[in-house]
Amino acid sequence: MKVHCNFFYLFLILFMIASCAGYKSSEIKSIEETEDTDIKSKAYYHYTKAKLYFYEKKIHGSLRELKTAEKIDPTSALIKYDLGLSYLMLGMDQNAIVKFNESIKLDQTNPLPYRALGRLYTSTKRKEDMIFGRDMLLKAMELDEDDHSVYLYLAINSVYQNDVPLAKKYLDKSLSLYTEDARVYFYLGSIAMHENDLEHAEENFKKSLEINPVYYPAFVSLTDLLEKINKIDEVINLYERGIRTFPLTKDLFVSYGNLLYRQKMYDQSLLQYENAEILDSSDLEIKYRMGLINIERTNYSRAIEILNRILLVNPNHEKAKYYIAICHIQLEQYKDAERLLNEISPGSELYFDSIIQRAFIYEVNNNYEKTLDILETQYQSNKSNRVLVNFLGSVYRRLNRIDESINLYNNYLKENPDDEVILYSLGISHYYNDEVVKSLSIMNKIKDKYPNNADAINFIGYTYAELGENLDYAESLILKAISIEPDKGYIIDSLGWIYYQKGEFDKALKYLLKAVNLTPDDPAILEHLADAYLKKGKKKLAVENYKKALNLLSSNKILILEDIELKARLENKVKEIELNEV
Repeated sequence: MKVHCNFFYLFLILFMIASCAGYKSSEIKSIEETEDTDIKSKAYYHYTKAKLYFYEKKIHGSLRELKTAEKIDPTSALIKYDLGLSYLMLGMDQNAIVKFNESIKLDQTNPLPYRALGRLYTSTKRKEDMIFGRDMLLKAMELDEDDHSVYLYLAINSVYQNDVPLAKKYLDKSLSLYTEDARVYFYLGSIAMHENDLEHAEENFKKSLEINPVYYPAFVSLTDLLEKINKIDEVINLYERGIRTFPLTKDLFVSYGNLLYRQKMYDQSLLQYENAEILDSSDLEIKYRMGLINIERTNYSRAIEILNRILLVNPNHEKAKYYIAICHIQLEQYKDAERLLNEISPGSELYFDSIIQRAFIYEVNNNYEKTLDILETQYQSNKSNRVLVNFLGSVYRRLNRIDESINLYNNYLKENPDDEVILYSLGISHYYNDEVVKSLSIMNKIKDKYPNNADAINFIGYTYAELGENLDYAESLILKAISIEPDKGYIIDSLGWIYYQKGEFDKALKYLLKAVNLTPDDPAILEHLADAYLKKGKKKLAVENYKKALNLLSSNKILILEDIELKARLENKVKEIELNEV
């Protein structure tokens, strides 16, 4: 009898759907008042209307009609199953579980509620739930061995339970039944990623998107993978296609912005964050990232404006405070910076950084007593902190306490003997201590261990240029440094200075002019350019550049011993030229 009834229901549903074809849910007139309509017809009228609401993505309307259908016919397993699906789509998981279980009680031969329960319990990722979820999925498989999606969900369940070989078997079985499910290829790709089989991961993610171009999980995974294997142009093209496919997905714009930020493509990155902000103007993280980009672009006033918007919403946002303070420091607005840095709480991840920045403020204002008080106090409990050690050592060096600087670095290097940064600082300190041989030995150690350290290579080449020794070797070193860092003015200056020492003044001028163009505010480079002009008999240009260098030194709030010596040397050169002119 039950079988006959199910055929009747199916026939009735198909008939009513056919009768309603071309209509909207709101256009279907009620038949409940017709006296000769039996209970089943009334129930399935509402069921059919619920389906139409569902197709129109009006889930609440669908739920309302299903509840009415259930009230009319509480014995229908199919209505209870669809009610469960509607609850599930609305995030009402417990209601969904109740309806799926009620559907099973009414009809234990239908695999669909077992499958739905299996998916739902698996998704919690709790061990006991996943075991129950697996049992439900196995029951669904027993009832319908040809449902490829059951094998997919069993594979997901197996992945969550760390049984990857079993997951692969289920995925293969799913593919043997149906080859056009994008989800199967996505999970195959995810497993390949986990096993570091990047080639097959890429292949499967691309296949997933080929089948379903709007399958977002595959899109996200493929973008991550392509960036990981450094196919940057391809991942950028994928994002551009993704934006056309998912134009209202805020997270997509944010992820694309993050990628461009990591590639230092700041203008393009900012554009993507601005697009994301249009979609969600309340997202403070987007504003924070926009602020950071403006800092990278040295647009400090704009960064302050954006980050202050965060503080209007969340006055305790300490990252915003910290980076606003950084902007104020760059703009030499030290009181504003110090006020914000003092508001960083001791429990913040930026507390230590805020202390270092406060010490820097005192340093630029020539308050070395406070600078050292902060740094030396922090050093007692942070002796292994590279940033702190490097800063404190540089302050010792500025105060001509070179031996203390050297001892500080050596103590750190006992625990971290190959630290590239501190080794370099140690080499600089030995150089200022007139221990050129020691400094060259340290820089050569860095060069050998870290062959792409352009600063160490440049130091060696420049030092030989200053000594007037090994100039051909020095030239080869500087050319290597330029190949690593082609846009660093001080390295181009070293090459120009080598040609100066070789007596090749035309070549020297070519590179020194380029160096000044790249770094116009370095008095030492301006001195070299002026020296080259002088050798070419261009005294007016020489004096002009000597004076530019002097003006830069006069504007500096901090003059270390080297700067003081440079200032005196420049003044003597200008004086000598002017006296000779008279």
